[in-house]
Amino acid sequence: MDQSLKLVAMALVTAAALWGPAAAENVHVGGRVLTINPPAGFCALDRDREDDAAIYDRMDTLMQGFGQLLTYWVDCSKLAAYRSGQSLRLTPYALVAAPMSAGHVLVEDIPRKRYLDVLEGAWARAGGAEKLQAQIEGIVRERFADDAARNPQLGLVAGEMRVFGLLERDDLAVYVALGQRMSQDGDDFIMAAVGGGSIVAGVVTWVYVYEEYSEPATYDRLKTNARRMLRRLIVDNES
Repeated sequence: MDQSLKLVAMALVTAAALWGPAAAENVHVGGRVLTINPPAGFCALDRDREDDAAIYDRMDTLMQGFGQLLTYWVDCSKLAAYRSGQSLRLTPYALVAAPMSAGHVLVEDIPRKRYLDVLEGAWARAGGAEKLQAQIEGIVRERFADDAARNPQLGLVAGEMRVFGLLERDDLAVYVALGQRMSQDGDDFIMAAVGGGSIVAGVVTWVYVYEEYSEPATYDRLKTNARRMLRRLIVDNES
């Protein structure tokens, strides 16, 4: 084999080992099973790996009482760099979660448009929703702070987090913009996020996509990614 071809082959094998297979997951949620495929460019954390599992379990703990974490995707190249010890920064990333109420995942066997009408109306009426927002922010800050105290090696301290409100609504979802000031390894930055809420096979499902804020177009990219991820989930589970 030509030397250059050998190098290409070795690179592909190494990448496959670092990234892991982009295999579909069958996740039990709300008495149903959802098929969840990583979108192009993103790889799921491998809970059989100690390093990946630590990240997944931490987020799963933070969500307890609020929702069921269904999967955690990371930009494949960033995940490869993390696994090889080249970087600790894992962005962009995305979470798929099913919100809970009274300890149960929300299941709504109604047309998607009807659900989105209700969801959009709730956000529109809420406006700033200062009281609820302050309560949520306080809980998240407290949990982040407690976690950082127990695991100082994470180097992550939560700062101000804000739910900016309704960003857009289309035929698939309602999109909400969020942002949080963060610090990691002495570097302060804004983590921007867009959450897309919809119904997937009757299960209320939210996709949250995160990326370090760099320009106003950041939120456009996040919304586009949230939409394509939700579309894939809907197609895979309702076709």
